[in-house]
Amino acid sequence: MDSPSSSPDGFDGAAPVLRIEGISSGYGGISIVREVSLAVERGEVLAVMGRNGAGKTTLVDSVAGLLPVSAGSIDLEGHDVTSLDASARARLGLGYVPQGRGIFARLSVEENLRMGSTIGGRPERADIERAFDWFPILKERRRQRAGTLSGGEQQMLAIGRVMAGSPTLLLLDEPSEGIQPSIVQMIAEVITRQNREAGLTVLLVEQNVDLVYLAADRCGVMNKGSIEAWFVPDSLTDPQTVRRYLAL
Repeated sequence: MDSPSSSPDGFDGAAPVLRIEGISSGYGGISIVREVSLAVERGEVLAVMGRNGAGKTTLVDSVAGLLPVSAGSIDLEGHDVTSLDASARARLGLGYVPQGRGIFARLSVEENLRMGSTIGGRPERADIERAFDWFPILKERRRQRAGTLSGGEQQMLAIGRVMAGSPTLLLLDEPSEGIQPSIVQMIAEVITRQNREAGLTVLLVEQNVDLVYLAADRCGVMNKGSIEAWFVPDSLTDPQTVRRYLAL
């Protein structure tokens, strides 16, 4: 088993797509995320795991621009985006699939995908056919109201909607939540395929050990708002590592 490391750095080479330096953030003056630093290299799938309440969603909300930071900095594609709102970050290529999916329930599947293709103001890069290629069931149900899909199909739609806008960096918050293992497997395959074929860069917040093992290059573990360890996903095959850091 590879030993956990305290280093947030991964690959050598070009500047990372996302660099976070010492950020802190929270709600109502209460700090949830505390001095977190990490870098997501181009073409990397970086996972952040942790118990419920560890600060994972607060971290990705801060990266997405939905929550201001009280300290530190966030750099996206060489741009300091610390003070930019979510829409400005989307225009720079950040795509976010939040926990809970957030689809437009009254719109059709295809209408949801077309809405997603306009996010970020880069219609020239939109490609809803790619979403149909990744998730063929969405093509079969393209005229069906999104709210009538199953939970797993809604998660596929949420991911496809963001990906239709061709983001440079994809943020995924708990994509396996509430869905069956076969859909988790499909999501893992889509992530790895797009990473391999298109160089997609991903920051994945997840508790599902299987999804992280299948899709991620590196994994950080959050505890009480901080990253306490880094390791490769192969370490997740060791029960002692899972018990010590995740207790899932």
